[in-house]
Amino acid sequence: MASNADALYFQAHGLDVRSPEALNRALEEAIAMQSLSLPERPSDMMSESEMQAFREIGVDVDDAGKGPDPVISGVVELATVIASGLSAQQAADRLGVGRSRISQRLTGRELFSFRIDGRVVIPSFQFQGDDLVPGITQVNCALPPTRHPLSVVRWFQTPQPELDVDGDRPLTPLEWLSQGGDPSVVCELAEILQEHP
Repeated sequence: MASNADALYFQAHGLDVRSPEALNRALEEAIAMQSLSLPERPSDMMSESEMQAFREIGVDVDDAGKGPDPVISGVVELATVIASGLSAQQAADRLGVGRSRISQRLTGRELFSFRIDGRVVIPSFQFQGDDLVPGITQVNCALPPTRHPLSVVRWFQTPQPELDVDGDRPLTPLEWLSQGGDPSVVCELAEILQEHP
């Protein structure tokens, strides 16, 4: 069981929890969710051509190496998404709408969400103050519905070369939308995302 010191450690690394119990629950759920979606070996997720490309440069994809364990990093990242996520009622309260309106948005995939232990988790990155990030409902509808929650969160937070406005640096989809960029551009990127297990 996590102690207060454990909670402080995770808070210092971006996992904002209010209690050791909340931390335990978020970590347990993230670990359970990851174990259901990850194969025993990373190479099981790759095509033969991808494996050949790694072999040619001398990389063993099944060897975690000396760096941080990507599985543990992913678990902590997913736990952060779970712990900071909103319930349908919390989303309704934040947006000042009825819970039925949130249910409609969830059904129409206007809000990105996932279920864990029978409850809905709505990742908080979609909110900007007491409103939604402009255009995010359109992008959510364009996303492939079977993507792992962590891959969706990472995609929204990863710079995309197509979202380079002034040649300075590419923006993330979330930055693009937050700055008033055309959501249809991000929708096109969302539609071509390749499916991964």
